[in-house]
Amino acid sequence: MKGIIYPGMLLCFLCIFGFESSKGPKDQKAPVKVKLVTTHGEIVLKLYDETPLHRDNFIKIIRDTVLDGVLFHRVIEEFMIQGGDTESKYALPGDTLGSADLPYSVEAEIRPELFHKKGVIAAARGNTPDRVSSSTQFYIVQGKILNDSLLDRAETRINGWLAEYYIKREPQYKAKLDSLNTAIDEEDMDTFDRINSEFEILARDFKNFVLNCGFLNDKKYQA
Repeated sequence: MKGIIYPGMLLCFLCIFGFESSKGPKDQKAPVKVKLVTTHGEIVLKLYDETPLHRDNFIKIIRDTVLDGVLFHRVIEEFMIQGGDTESKYALPGDTLGSADLPYSVEAEIRPELFHKKGVIAAARGNTPDRVSSSTQFYIVQGKILNDSLLDRAETRINGWLAEYYIKREPQYKAKLDSLNTAIDEEDMDTFDRINSEFEILARDFKNFVLNCGFLNDKKYQA
């Protein structure tokens, strides 16, 4: 999540956040919209109702003016722009940013139907087993066009990550996961590398994506 601020490369920063929500037909609540004002123009964002924890947290920190004046500290072409580091308001050229947020995390809300496509806003997170999100840092996807070969490689890589995630939550591997987390807490990298490698090997044979993604309620996935 880190980036370095260079002189002349402050592409944009958050200046004002506001939100609005109106009633739709039959008194149904309309999607929440957020206006993002930057030095390079304005962006209107629509927040997903399918991820209510992230939506409500984003609205809260907007209301609390936490994001007013923060920088987009990480800009990667054909990937995304990331902001929300609470210390970036005071950054000087050459400062490394990407570590600061509020002292809590947002529980993961992984939805198979929601994926990274151009224009999507999502919460940043560290590489933690519970996949929790930063309380303040977010990014907007730019993305790029991929051919079939690159898509196949990406699918293999992402499925590998998902397989490890689900394997680590299998009840029979709880003790192993506890040992891995202890190694992280104690900064015991030798033990961490050994146990993590064992999980990687177990994940190679993992095939139960449908069950773990919650698709079984959809008849087209049922036997």
